[in-house]
Amino acid sequence: MDAASRPPRARDAARTSPAASPTDLVTRTRGDFDCDGRPDDLALYVQPGAAPSANVAWRATLTLAAGGVHPLDFTAIRGPLQQVVGIADVNGDGCDDAVVEVGNSASTTWIEFFVYDGADLREVREVDKPFIFGGSVRHGDGIECRTTDGRAEIVHRSVSNNTNDFQWDVVERVYQWQGKADLVPWSMRTLTIPVVHERDQPPEPWRYWALSCGKLRTPPSAFP
Repeated sequence: MDAASRPPRARDAARTSPAASPTDLVTRTRGDFDCDGRPDDLALYVQPGAAPSANVAWRATLTLAAGGVHPLDFTAIRGPLQQVVGIADVNGDGCDDAVVEVGNSASTTWIEFFVYDGADLREVREVDKPFIFGGSVRHGDGIECRTTDGRAEIVHRSVSNNTNDFQWDVVERVYQWQGKADLVPWSMRTLTIPVVHERDQPPEPWRYWALSCGKLRTPPSAFP
């Protein structure tokens, strides 16, 4: 991953005090976050007057159909298209969760998972930074939600061909869910994928340039 594509470390943006509370509605979406069979409402608000490229204060508000409002404060950059990338079950509990864009570069999207744990709306990151997907012809990052031996996992694969035009160097990091909203590092491995022709893509490129969580698969061009 090059420097221009790298997401900020944890809470880098929090060092700057917000000018105002997040009250401007940016988007809202619906999903069954508590598994009661009824659609709940998730709304995202940003502080007024925020510059499009600035890390600023946001608030997510989950309103359950069963009653109760659950706020979550976070920092993010306003996305160029939509702030909620999609709704998917990311932790394997059968309930809907939100994939939220918190930043971007010219070729990558930085995301976090917003999960309702039965009491609070929780923000889930990759250890100390957002997850990332996308890339260029020389590097990529892919995020996959999967289940292995009955355990829900998030897999982050980073790939590049900077060292050799006839191979891709891959770093695969696996995280397992412990409960509904705690994601812990589980394993890491490196591997090399040779290709026949110079700068050929590796097989199944969606694994290295896209986000795949159940029916949420983006960008569509990465999938066969």
